[in-house]
Amino acid sequence: MVWLVLRRGALALAVAAALPCAFASAAVLAGGELHSVVVRPDGTVWSWGSGLYGQAGDGALRSRYETVGRAWAKNLFDVTAVAAGSNHTLALRSDGTVWAWGDNLWGELGDGSRTLRTVPARVAGLDHIVGIAAGYIHSMALGADGSVWAWGDNHYGQLGSGTTTESLRPLRLQGVSNVSAIAAGFYHSAAVVRTGRVLMWGQNTHGQLGDAVLRLRLVPVEVSAVRDVVAVAAGQFHTLVLVRGGTVWTWGGNAFGQLGRRSSVMSSVDRQMMTPFQPPGFKRPDSLPSPTAAADEPAAAAVERLQNVTMIAAGEDHSAALTSDGQVWTWGDNLYGQLDDGTWEPRSRPVKAVGVSSVVAIASGYSHMLALQSDGTVWTWGFGFYGQLGDNLVTRRVGQARAVAAVSLAPLPRFEGPSFHPLGQAETSWIDPVVKVDNGVFTVRGQAATPTAYVIMTRPSRAGPGTPNKVLMATGALIGGCVTVGVQRQNQWVHYDNVDVPGPFTIIWQPPTTGEYTVVVAHCLPTGRRDNDFRITHLGWFDAPADRVR
Repeated sequence: MVWLVLRRGALALAVAAALPCAFASAAVLAGGELHSVVVRPDGTVWSWGSGLYGQAGDGALRSRYETVGRAWAKNLFDVTAVAAGSNHTLALRSDGTVWAWGDNLWGELGDGSRTLRTVPARVAGLDHIVGIAAGYIHSMALGADGSVWAWGDNHYGQLGSGTTTESLRPLRLQGVSNVSAIAAGFYHSAAVVRTGRVLMWGQNTHGQLGDAVLRLRLVPVEVSAVRDVVAVAAGQFHTLVLVRGGTVWTWGGNAFGQLGRRSSVMSSVDRQMMTPFQPPGFKRPDSLPSPTAAADEPAAAAVERLQNVTMIAAGEDHSAALTSDGQVWTWGDNLYGQLDDGTWEPRSRPVKAVGVSSVVAIASGYSHMLALQSDGTVWTWGFGFYGQLGDNLVTRRVGQARAVAAVSLAPLPRFEGPSFHPLGQAETSWIDPVVKVDNGVFTVRGQAATPTAYVIMTRPSRAGPGTPNKVLMATGALIGGCVTVGVQRQNQWVHYDNVDVPGPFTIIWQPPTTGEYTVVVAHCLPTGRRDNDFRITHLGWFDAPADRVR
């Protein structure tokens, strides 16, 4: 039972985008202890797995073994990055604000309280933020000016404030500037300075700070052994950095081979004894092994035979790297198949993940992995007892990657320049409208004087050869009121959909087979409602399965 208390949870961990990725930011994926989170192209946040502490953000608290299939974080839009802690979630919006929800016992939501939240709430005092990270029970943010902010638990000095006093609100680290990347581990934190230096602070029991003096650090200290660093990732007791040129360096605990170098690596049998989730038929002995200090490697060293790396991630006791050819390499603990190498054996050297290819981003949770392929498909593998693999099954462990059904991060058709052409009621029927197109997003907010006011329509399009394999799709989000989206020909509706339930929506139609038609976005009013607030994020042609067409 003591082991469960000490090792409950992990990490946020770390997706560190190091070298440019043409498809998407690494931060569109995140893994926590028992849940996973993604950002869809429309800027909405979706998660699956445990909802025990409200970490799904959908307004619900679930029982211990009740899992979330796929949940939308309520009233949260324009998100560019996510991070997942043990039982809390962070999101970064395009306006530079940070939002948080989930468990808050140690102040990890930064709202000044210890009250958990089941829906996203803004973290006060943070503006112009460009990066976020979530540790076990602490959180971090990176400012556009290179400043670092931290809040939550501070038992081991992981906030870098010079004390071990927790903080329920964000604190700015003193004496730290020009930072370009951050990472939060179990109880330690890291930052990369624009000059390529690495700063670390917090717990150091296994040398995870890259410091042979195995004592905690209350303020940042430099890891002198590495230079030209572009990204950092932090696990439970170990740390990885990505060096310019594509090599990976590691230090800290190595009981399971998570540093990628040979040491006193624990066997898979010993590892099974340490967890309450043994495979069927496994008999738990009276005495349990524990990671040995002999496996600690506080000195930084390069992971051999690993080149051209563009991204790194760290789980509780395993590590991962993405190379420029789209391959994923993993090493360390493998009890739940988190290495995707077809075995359950820990590995002290990188092995290729056999179930995925053409990968553009990776993320790691406690003992599970996520990967994003170039076609927008999300793949998961590893520990899935709480549904964190997104397969709607409480699968104990999965040793081979599989796609998450109905979750795609593929870029969608962007909304092109609108032509304001009112139909039916004139636009002058608006009392105080706000209608704008900004960065490809069409937003309507205001009050209408009449029950229906058509707002906008796209330029007429002509159906013809080549269109049968295409469909028309509109995606957006309704904040309040109602919106009608549909297809018209000669000012008559061919088909349309009313959306009156707040949240993100996707509508797909088969276009007319002949003649000219227009896609119309209309402002509609439910009974007794005069104000409407919605946005259209994507509108155009899309390749979609026939069974999704209306």
